[in-house]
Amino acid sequence: MTTDEVLTRLAERDLELPDAPAPAGSYVPLRIHGEVGYLAGQFPIVDGKPAVTGRVGAECTLEEGRRAAEIAALNVLAQIRSGLGGFERLVGLIRVEGHVASARDFDDQPGVLDGASELFLARRSPWPRSRKWRRCPAAPWQSSCPPASGAGLAELQQQLD
Repeated sequence: MTTDEVLTRLAERDLELPDAPAPAGSYVPLRIHGEVGYLAGQFPIVDGKPAVTGRVGAECTLEEGRRAAEIAALNVLAQIRSGLGGFERLVGLIRVEGHVASARDFDDQPGVLDGASELFLARRSPWPRSRKWRRCPAAPWQSSCPPASGAGLAELQQQLD
């Protein structure tokens, strides 16, 4: 799928691909080894600031957590576009590991990360629904995510052409 097609499909869903956020430390956001790309963790950063802060189930709602995961997923796509110069080489996602900062009694971390999953795979996906966009997710509990955000995506692996 071409970059223009991806951007058009996102726009049809009232989504816009942001510029790739700058790394928060001394690392590269995307490292390619053979036919696999490894992407550094992405958070719900908009204009250099966390778009959603707090723990899901305490300071923010499930829907706010889902929105945080969707923003982090948009930042993933922005990093892929920046690192590869577009989406033409991207075959699919292999693994997406999400982290949800949540209250101790909150137990729907997978529901929060569905905000990212739906962007990558289902209703809001810019790609046609297919087996190559199914991925192996993980959704561990934790008490906080930097930078004080409700959710983040880490350990992203992508298959390249």
